Amino acid sequence: QPFFFPISHLNALRRELAGQSVTLFYETGPEGVWRVFDTEKVDIVIIGAGLDIDMRCEMIKYILATSPSTTIHVKDWTSGSEGMLPFVQKVLKGLV
Repeated sequence: QPFFFPISHLNALRRELAGQSVTLFYETGPEGVWRVFDTEKVDIVIIGAGLDIDMRCEMIKYILATSPSTTIHVKDWTSGSEGMLPFVQKVLKGLV
């Protein structure tokens, strides 16, 4: 189950997901998202709060228009960057 994961905690998450049937993509903006969606089937997108709100909205619009079966999960601002990995873990426990 490929999914898109735009965060800086990539290595920790890769270790945690080792052995599972998950393909992890890491991008930091819309252009990278477009490239991944051009070549891959993406099931889950997790968007961090560190991205500009307009950039997040642009990515969400593109994903919804391009892949109606992809679920999108957007992290809150208040838990800060230290809240990203726990957020991702909770999302994945419910989906993987």
